Amino acid sequence: MNEIPSQQSNASQDFALKVLDRIEEERVVPRPRWQFTMKNRLFWVLGVLSVIVGSLLAAALVFALVNAGWEYREITHHGFFGFASQILPTLWIVALLGALLLAYENFRHTSRGYRVSLIVILGLCFMVVVFGGALFYFGGAGRLIEEEVGGRIPMYRPVMMQQKMMWSRPEQGLLAGQVIEYDKVQSLLRLRGFDGNTYLLTTKDLADDSLEVLTEVGESVRVMGAFAKSTDGSNVPFFRPCYVFPWEPRHSLPKIHGIVCTGERIIQEPRSTDCKGLVPHEALQTLHFGACR
Repeated sequence: MNEIPSQQSNASQDFALKVLDRIEEERVVPRPRWQFTMKNRLFWVLGVLSVIVGSLLAAALVFALVNAGWEYREITHHGFFGFASQILPTLWIVALLGALLLAYENFRHTSRGYRVSLIVILGLCFMVVVFGGALFYFGGAGRLIEEEVGGRIPMYRPVMMQQKMMWSRPEQGLLAGQVIEYDKVQSLLRLRGFDGNTYLLTTKDLADDSLEVLTEVGESVRVMGAFAKSTDGSNVPFFRPCYVFPWEPRHSLPKIHGIVCTGERIIQEPRSTDCKGLVPHEALQTLHFGACR
């Protein structure tokens, strides 16, 4: 009857001896408590930093999406999917997911983090990132990250740079740049395009809401119209504007359905038929973009 306890005791002694031998072979020494405390705090710090970085990335993502030109998509692209595939800020999406996973890994390695499920940790991190991203976005950090950091990353084009490329196609009726001269009496202005060229424009066909965008010299604007080569022998190409839109980046959510007209267009002279042939003129009439007709 006493053989079984004796065998168990011998097995326990053998196991203990093996553990001691293993400890001696690997020279395992006990670590002081402060090392575990510092390690735990380090994971907390890295986790919090990951959430802050994620919030900054979220702010950059929001800025890129808000300023992608949703309200002009009928003008710059033939279809929604073509537009979405071009403006999708994949860099910030991937980086944001990486920051969330990094935050999860750090919080999971804290002293009690292993007890919390993946969904709970990621959910909490996501909520904090969304809230922090909104604060950073409205504080202007989103634009700073998107332009200053994104502009230095190879193969990535910041959203406003994309907009410059989209609106630097005068042959297709799209022009954007800075007003360098504006003669209201002669209804003429000169525009230095983002493509580096200077263009001469007449404002006779513009409605009041388009003219209001042309507030002063130095302002940057988007123009939709008809391109024509110079007819007066000068080297300045002529561009007949039909609609003028503001250029400055947005700091609030865009109106997906366009800029609503506020009044009827009243002029003495008949309007040029060049604007009637614009594509997508029908879409502009439907969306009430830019100028009253």
